[in-house]
Amino acid sequence: MKFANRYLLLVAFLVLALVAVACGGNTASDLENAAEDVATDVAEEPAPEEPAEEPAPEEPAEEPAEEPMEEPTEEPAAEEPTEEPAAEEPTEEPSGDFLILEDPDCQGQFRRIQAMDEHTVEFELCNSDPAFLSKIAFTPFAIYPQEYLESTGGSGDLLESPIGTGPYMLETWNRGDSIIFTRNPNYWGEPAIAETLVFRWSSEAAARLHGTPGDLETVIRARVLEPLGLASATFNPLRHGNERTSIAPTEFDADWRGRRCWGEVHDENACGLGGVAGHAGLFAAARDVAALGAAWLEADPRLGIAPDLVREATRQHAASDSVRRGLGWLLKSDDDSSAGALFSPASFGHTGFTGTSLWIDPERRLVVACLTNRVYRGRHFTGILAFRRALHDAIAREVDHA
Repeated sequence: MKFANRYLLLVAFLVLALVAVACGGNTASDLENAAEDVATDVAEEPAPEEPAEEPAPEEPAEEPAEEPMEEPTEEPAAEEPTEEPAAEEPTEEPSGDFLILEDPDCQGQFRRIQAMDEHTVEFELCNSDPAFLSKIAFTPFAIYPQEYLESTGGSGDLLESPIGTGPYMLETWNRGDSIIFTRNPNYWGEPAIAETLVFRWSSEAAARLHGTPGDLETVIRARVLEPLGLASATFNPLRHGNERTSIAPTEFDADWRGRRCWGEVHDENACGLGGVAGHAGLFAAARDVAALGAAWLEADPRLGIAPDLVREATRQHAASDSVRRGLGWLLKSDDDSSAGALFSPASFGHTGFTGTSLWIDPERRLVVACLTNRVYRGRHFTGILAFRRALHDAIAREVDHA
């Protein structure tokens, strides 16, 4: 290391000698003499610990022609200021191309939405939603050009003709039957594994088994509603002679339908399916909802479902975080269950987005049907979970002390 330091010192002296020659107008022979003098001075210093490498100082005669020319060319590269702005490009993000939407008071579903770059959006939810990833993965929730959103914002085209930029493209939408996706060759992310995806409605499978393909309403009426005598239960109640005033109005849909939903299904996807779907659209009075729960509690033969299959449907088949699911039923979880803290672990039920719920506790032989209208003032209002928990705990206490 000492020798290396002396070598660098030698080179520095050579550079200084060149500068002196250039400034003083000395000849090349003067430069050579100066170089030899410097070399002699360095050679007279105490010998290093590695004598085998000592002859190296005799190289200066060849160095002056190369070293001085390399030093200036490398200095700008190390200190090049022209490339610094590239590392500071994030300062341009607030220009408007990358948006940040914030709702600190959580008046809606999101506390914060931020476009991190042209391919990444970060969401901060107000409340935990285990199904959120599935929702945004569905094509109608994908990213759209602004022009398409503006042209379809008030119609059903946004749902029926999605053009999102996900790994798959919509090829065919057979309403009530199937949706066919094909791989998107222009997708910017990781390519889709399968070339084609086909999704079929489970409701269509039921309709085909019943012998009425494409007609779920007939299946539900013939297999469930009529055998159990659920007279008030129906899809599209206004089309079946029900007065609008006998139905609770729900949310004002300013974004899509441009009116308050009253006598029609609130769920946008079910509405796009004509009001009849396997996940939403059935209207009923509380007494008939409770009667359906009692039929499951008793494994009523009128359901047409074998008792062992009833038991199979109400045991755990899937779990996500604290959410437990059977076949078509939500099972009571250990934490924050809408059935409260007192219902037994064997309890099963179902909740509806508009504020409806049905919970069955087999150990207490208890059925609770609760129909509220939580979305009337808008879907962003919270508190339904706390209300449901308090309600079911209060009922369980009354039953236990009766």
